[in-house]
Parts: sequence; C-alpha cells; structure tokens
Amino acid sequence: HFITDSKADILRRHNAFPFNLAIAKMMPAGRCCEIPDKFERYVVSADVIRASVSNTVLRHFLNYAFNTYIKVWANAETSGSTRARINIEKLKKFKFALPNQNEMEFILNKLDRECAEIDKAIEATKASIEEYKKLRQAIITEAVTKGLDPGVEMKDSRTGYLGTIPSKWGVKKLRFFGSCQNGISKGAESFGTKGY
Repeated sequence: HFITDSKADILRRHNAFPFNLAIAKMMPAGRCCEIPDKFERYVVSADVIRASVSNTVLRHFLNYAFNTYIKVWANAETSGSTRARINIEKLKKFKFALPNQNEMEFILNKLDRECAEIDKAIEATKASIEEYKKLRQAIITEAVTKGLDPGVEMKDSRTGYLGTIPSKWGVKKLRFFGSCQNGISKGAESFGTKGY
C-alpha cells in the first residue's frame, strides 16, 4: 500500500530505505529480507526491525544467516501471550558466526549461484503444480457435471452454471438433501463461564 510523503514523514521512526534489512519480530520471528531499491523509502510496520548495514557483502551474508539459524533462535526467544514476538533488545545481543571478507564473498557467490538454480526449479515446479491443479479441477468438474461416459445423451439443465447434463440426471436444490444452518453468531457470554 502506498502512503503520502507527509504521512511517511509523520511515521519517520518506521521509515526504511533501500538495502536496509527488514527483520520480522513476529512468528516466524527472524525472517529477513533486503529492502529493494524500487522506491526512495518505505514505511514498515511496528512488527519489523529495520537494520542498516553499510557493508554490502556483510549485509547479504546476514540476510542468509537470519533466514537459517538465527530464525530458529529468534523463534525460541519469542514471548507474548497472544502474538509471540521477539524484541529488538534480544535481537541486538545475538551473535553471528562470521568468516573474513574474502571467505564471505566466496560463500555468498556459491550460495547465490546454487539458490538461483533452486529458485528456478521451484518456479518450474510451481508452474507444474498450477497446471496439475487446473487439470484436477477440470477432471472433477467434468465428472460431477457430465458423468464418466463421454458418449452419454445430454440435456439442458436449465441452470446456467451447469450447462448440459446427462439426460438421466436430475437437478435438485441443496435444501432437498438435508438441513442447512449458518454458523454460530452468538457472543461468548451465550455459552456460560466455561466457554464453548
């Protein structure tokens, strides 16, 4: 969602900028991403910790670290009775395992290459999954509206969304199959002190 510059000025404590790290405070706490440079600034919610790390290599390395072992630690450190979250003070105290700059660059190059290949495979798989979902839906729709015999004689159902149906099939309204009822719309006080 977009907000005006004046509103962003009012919310300046929540302003984030390109290449900042945005770290989730809520479950799963510790998820992290690098803010893109599509806009000059962004406004993040109160459930996001913004970290400004000037060293590009270190920032990229920390992003990977946050999304692995730090996320596990952060989730273990969350607290809250209704919506568990980690606070910034705990997060600031977390220690990172850091190699020297050259080794960090080597690790990042390898991770970027391998993750790009995996991401490409994931996208291809997602496309395949979507095609299978469409195929599954088409098979179900065909079976429950046309039957299994492709040569069966058809008739007009006189119901727009059904179209033609097998000539020996009937059309009935849901109410003829049993009773229908809306969900419960009463407040908790209607159920007594023990709840429901």
